[in-house]
Amino acid sequence: LDESSARARAGAPSWGGPSHALQGLLRKLGAGLDDLLPSASSHGRLKTILAGLKGPDESMQLASLTELCEVLSIGTEESMSSLSVDVFTPLLISLLRQEHNPDMMLLASRALCHLMDAIPSSSAAIVHFDGVPLFCERLLSIEYIDLAEQALHALEKLSQEHPLAVLRAGGMLAVLQYVDFFAMGVQRRAVATAANMCRGLPVECAHLVADSVPLLSNLLSHHDQKLLENVCLAFARLAEAFSYSAPQLEMLAAQGLLPNVLRLVGGMASPGQSDAPVAVSDATYTMLLRMLATLCHGSASLCKQLLQLDASSTLHDVLSADATASQGSGFAAAISRPHDQLYQVLALAHELLPPLPKGSPFSAGAARLLAPKRRSKRNPEGEAAPVADSSAGERTPTEREQALLDQPELVELYASRLFALFMHVHSGAVNASVRSKSLSCMAKVLHFYPAAGLRDMVRSHAIAAFLAPLITSQEHASALLALHMAEILMTKLP
Repeated sequence: LDESSARARAGAPSWGGPSHALQGLLRKLGAGLDDLLPSASSHGRLKTILAGLKGPDESMQLASLTELCEVLSIGTEESMSSLSVDVFTPLLISLLRQEHNPDMMLLASRALCHLMDAIPSSSAAIVHFDGVPLFCERLLSIEYIDLAEQALHALEKLSQEHPLAVLRAGGMLAVLQYVDFFAMGVQRRAVATAANMCRGLPVECAHLVADSVPLLSNLLSHHDQKLLENVCLAFARLAEAFSYSAPQLEMLAAQGLLPNVLRLVGGMASPGQSDAPVAVSDATYTMLLRMLATLCHGSASLCKQLLQLDASSTLHDVLSADATASQGSGFAAAISRPHDQLYQVLALAHELLPPLPKGSPFSAGAARLLAPKRRSKRNPEGEAAPVADSSAGERTPTEREQALLDQPELVELYASRLFALFMHVHSGAVNASVRSKSLSCMAKVLHFYPAAGLRDMVRSHAIAAFLAPLITSQEHASALLALHMAEILMTKLP
């Protein structure tokens, strides 16, 4: 303990220590502050507790555990500098294995939680001495509800700093398998722990969450807002982690993720009147839109499913709500939604259609002109890999392009729902990224729309009158996009 104390004094940060005024007050109240400070008194007390924990008498062990919990619950990293984590942690973990004595396991678990609060670095020692599997076992085979809740509390703390270690020990299944048996506050903690484990997950570890995806998917219909938002956060983190792997993205969506998320997004247009179980925060709506765009970008199959689920109608409702809100002062008025959220609506609409062929304003250097601050981490150019240059001759359609060739009605429905709204958003938005994204969506529609019906659509929306002033615009990105759309029209409608 002396050696550990000297090392802690030399390297531990001195935040959180009691002030001199508080020390004086506690002394006057008889709280025994000397026992809490890194002094000979506290050193002696910890030695007594350690001896009691190592002794053969279980009643003495229980008393020592109780005293240790009291000391740790009001201790800080400075006041606990004489406590050796490497000595106490394996001892507490060994007491957590005493299955014949539930009180012993409960107090040991509680002491480990207090230890992580008082000395945050102790979480690494708990992982090192194999404490995580023990906490998971207490949740997978629940015999004592108090012990299970304490184990969950410990896993929540561990998942904040060591999410992968908890996941590898079976933590995801442990916290979700019996989540319905707990009170609402504990359920929220369980799902928050699961969301922590999804943070920064390597794609090669996807198998660690595969068995838990059905459990998370079932919670997308939960009535509690806070719990639901953490479920959404978990899926958003997993989608981002697997954004380059179509099979893993499809694994995430295999249990009804897409229709459930579309139902939640529908709540943006008519809060309280949609089929969504509960309204969520604006930040969560924005996160869900970004997640759907990630799924579309990474998997042609999921993109086709979203089109077949009529995602364009959901986006139409969201954008129509904005258009209706701004009708009082005309579409030139600023759109009511936050720019970031409106941009994500358009980004999802953009991803629902395939990338344009190489050579369009959306490939290579031209993409850098469009919303340069919004480029996705998935691709430094902000777009999916371009297909071969059409000028080089005939090319084989991509999987996403072939889906539209096989079902041209998908593009027609998309255009009928959204094309006019893209025009209105461009006219009403003041944010350059939003305006550019709305134009890029229009260009995709014109490129992929069946030639047989394109003439009627152009006439019904007065596209020529819309493009004419843009071609002479001082905004280079807008002028470039307008010229490209004019070229598409002249090529498809000679």
